[in-house]
Amino acid sequence: MSKNGDGLNEQRCEKVHFFLRAAENAVNDSLMSLALMQPLIEDKRIIDPLNQTFAANALNALTWTLFARASIDVLKATIDGMDGSASLAAAFDLLLKHPEALQRLREKRTAPTFVSYDVPELTPEQNRKLEEEHAREESARAEKEFAVDWSDAQRLFDEFRKDEVVVRLKAARNKLIAHSDTILDGDQYRARNPSDFGLKWGDAAYVTNLAAPILKKLMSGLFGIGIAIDEVPSMFGRYADDFWHHLRTGLEVNGGGPDKPVRPRRHT
Repeated sequence: MSKNGDGLNEQRCEKVHFFLRAAENAVNDSLMSLALMQPLIEDKRIIDPLNQTFAANALNALTWTLFARASIDVLKATIDGMDGSASLAAAFDLLLKHPEALQRLREKRTAPTFVSYDVPELTPEQNRKLEEEHAREESARAEKEFAVDWSDAQRLFDEFRKDEVVVRLKAARNKLIAHSDTILDGDQYRARNPSDFGLKWGDAAYVTNLAAPILKKLMSGLFGIGIAIDEVPSMFGRYADDFWHHLRTGLEVNGGGPDKPVRPRRHT
């Protein structure tokens, strides 16, 4: 291959890495929104004091905003991006259109890695053979990981795009971008909720959890980089619990009145 071709493939490899890092950041943003939302739909210490108060309207609006934000972020990270913006879809599109770039990633991932051996009991020649054996074993291991993770990632992403919840969430996202976040319910406007789109409060989390292993396999298989995305939900959950705990302390709300105070929505 020409030098120009080599340079172009290097640029494509760098672009794939950028796409995956951007997708990781967007998934993390979704996980943070979901962590902040979860207590608002499950924690009775937050929900019950707001029953039949004006504050319940604000709580419902905030819960919907976090759900919508999480939905937008996870879809941006995964199935958007066929126009070249950063996402899992964009990374797959680039590599499938340019197999030579995928081959270049394979070559870089499986290149021999030499570790120096200096065992006093062995001769220099024996030490050198140990180094060569180690390099062969590492290269074979990397080759297997690359093939398995790339194949698994393709299969999981194909299943992801066809998943019924993913399809419904994308349709809802497109509607909420095009329309208002409020809806006329009887004679009053209220914040939208997932049921307006045939969804449940847990659907954004479901889609985000489907995306995480795809991202992990691509980063590990193509680049040999491990990401701790499995640990992020519990970490963000601690952040959210601490945040809402401090906000609850000593707060009071006003209740009753002619504007029809409402009940906060519970998890369904």
